[in-house]
Amino acid sequence: MIDRIPTVDDVARMRRDGYLVVRNFVSPNRLAELLQWTAQLEGAPEVSGRHWVYREDSVTTPGRRVIQRIENFCPYHAGFDRFIRDSALVRWTGALMGAPVVLFKDKINFKMPGGAGFKAHQDQQAGWTVYAPLFVTAMVTLDAATLENGCLEVSAGRHREGLIGEQWNHSRSRA
Repeated sequence: MIDRIPTVDDVARMRRDGYLVVRNFVSPNRLAELLQWTAQLEGAPEVSGRHWVYREDSVTTPGRRVIQRIENFCPYHAGFDRFIRDSALVRWTGALMGAPVVLFKDKINFKMPGGAGFKAHQDQQAGWTVYAPLFVTAMVTLDAATLENGCLEVSAGRHREGLIGEQWNHSRSRA
């Protein structure tokens, strides 16, 4: 795990661009642990009320479902919980935000062969302001991210321009 705190330049870049890339944030040993923990969650039996596994239809193989994401795993995985709530990750996030932070949502996204991927969006569009007026997404990538394998693309400075699409409407989902 990275052994320094964000510099003044890191904080300035975060404010200017709306994101900050920190390469080699985790050590090779921690990366191996995170990959192992992810495989554990991926292979864990689905038990009602525990971590949530979401699958989607394959776009290449009709009738096949591929894993898209896993959520709500911190309460059931001590290693991930420590990494997310009590490590350099939370200290960095707090330093970049200028105040202590708390976990709002834990999620592992997968981009599996045959998966649909993700359309351009902002996490804000999920309607999270119903729960908190301010939040930040901290992403830790475990695999190499390239244009060829469908990496996440971000646009510097666009965080000041508002939403790029409609916000999810909670009342429509209850109808």
